[in-house]
Amino acid sequence: YLAVQFLLALILTMCQLFPVSLLVKSLVEEKELRLKQTMKIMGLNHAVHTASWYLSACAMFFINALISSLIATFFLPNTAYWVLLLFIGLFCLASVSFAFLLSVFFTNAILSAVCGPVVFFAMVLPKYLFFGSNRYERVNEKLAASLLAPTAFAFGAEVLGDYEYAAVGVSPKNWTDGDYSFVLSLLALAFDAVLYFLLALYLERTLPSRYG
Repeated sequence: YLAVQFLLALILTMCQLFPVSLLVKSLVEEKELRLKQTMKIMGLNHAVHTASWYLSACAMFFINALISSLIATFFLPNTAYWVLLLFIGLFCLASVSFAFLLSVFFTNAILSAVCGPVVFFAMVLPKYLFFGSNRYERVNEKLAASLLAPTAFAFGAEVLGDYEYAAVGVSPKNWTDGDYSFVLSLLALAFDAVLYFLLALYLERTLPSRYG
């Protein structure tokens, strides 16, 4: 089951690298070409502009979640497809918000496309500081590490692996079991998605840049 945990956490995280890179690059490229400022001059509302970007990105990542969940059912036959879709879908939502947050710090599209996947992949590495611990141990430290969405996802994958090894699978009947439960991983991913997006909105308005 350690192989299942490793594959699910690492491979599905890597599946997000190209979409995250592409989204960050597109967001920064719009700033770099000053298209965003041009649309504002033409009267486009900032909220409408942000919502259009976010919804279109969510649509792209939702397709990714559908395919990834389908593939995951081959590794996790005892867990329902909708549970996997919820889990991976929340991770994709957090990935979209992270891309928005990261784009705030760049003004060069090529550089952002290179750095984005590197930073995103590095965010899963803290999970392996807890190697060998179970879902009843070091809960407070795990909660702090779960502020990094890929790490929260990896903790959830660990719980999935435990239940798959027991030939039970994760379901609403057992997903609250343990001090760091599967539901806690879902909540952490949802919280990260909201946190990253709010930070992106705030920092976009407050960080000085060459474009205003």
